[in-house]
Amino acid sequence: LTLTHPVDAEGKWRHLLEWNIIKAGGQLFRIYNKSTTISLGNRLRTVRARHIFYDLNAKMVLDADIKKKDGYDFIKSIFENIMDDDPGHNYLFYNFSYDSDITDTADAVYKNITPVAALMGEDNSLINRLKGELYRDNFYFSVNRKKEKAVTHEQKIRYGIEMIEISEEVDYSDFVTNVRFYDNHGNGWGVSYTPTTRFVHNVTRVFYVTYPEPNYEQLVKDGQDYFGTVWRPKVTYTVRFANLRDTELYRDYIQMKNWNVGDTVTIYSEELDIDTEQKVMRKVTDALTGETIEIV
Repeated sequence: LTLTHPVDAEGKWRHLLEWNIIKAGGQLFRIYNKSTTISLGNRLRTVRARHIFYDLNAKMVLDADIKKKDGYDFIKSIFENIMDDDPGHNYLFYNFSYDSDITDTADAVYKNITPVAALMGEDNSLINRLKGELYRDNFYFSVNRKKEKAVTHEQKIRYGIEMIEISEEVDYSDFVTNVRFYDNHGNGWGVSYTPTTRFVHNVTRVFYVTYPEPNYEQLVKDGQDYFGTVWRPKVTYTVRFANLRDTELYRDYIQMKNWNVGDTVTIYSEELDIDTEQKVMRKVTDALTGETIEIV
């Protein structure tokens, strides 16, 4: 969240301080950065804040050895191994609840990392191991097979009607056609294929992974999961919206405001020759007006 406030005579701007919390759109955000400019004609304070979920970045998982846990028990194991750095319970807002519908199991070892890194930041994080999607709602979060409350929308976004700008990026920087995985116990697994689209030469990568004990099934799963992310280019569409408030199309626009990260939408552009289903990865909104500005 970014908030800019005038240096007002009533002194409201003085409450925008580091560590304070702003509530916007029903969600809590903790301020981590502030900057103030006072000059002729320019008297502003700007603060930046992260979702309250990231309070967990202040905690530390000292040592967690997780074996064959499904999604819920995986998260539980992470939280059970968080260092108790507040035995007197002097600080508020660390009582998080969580859920997961993932029934597959996985192993992981964590030492001296934050709960957020264990959930979604490290190579062996929960989300990388079990391929879940994160949902946040203040002090509750879930990691489900499909993001909680995510929906598929039938309505298309059309360039020239709802969109004032669309950009397409096709990225082959991580593209791989031939993968070999080896573990620290002498096991190996590999996969390769020949693309049918634009293709110049094979791209080969070798990876080494470490497991506490031999686990060929996990080696194959990790290899397949990785290959599933690199055998095609990454294609990203960024859409900026028109202000349809005063048009007869506004009824449709109201529905677009409800599109959220994790939802699936269809984008149409005749010039780019696309009519494609895409998952929403990022959404920018004006918290004061509620208008959707940009969707990626």
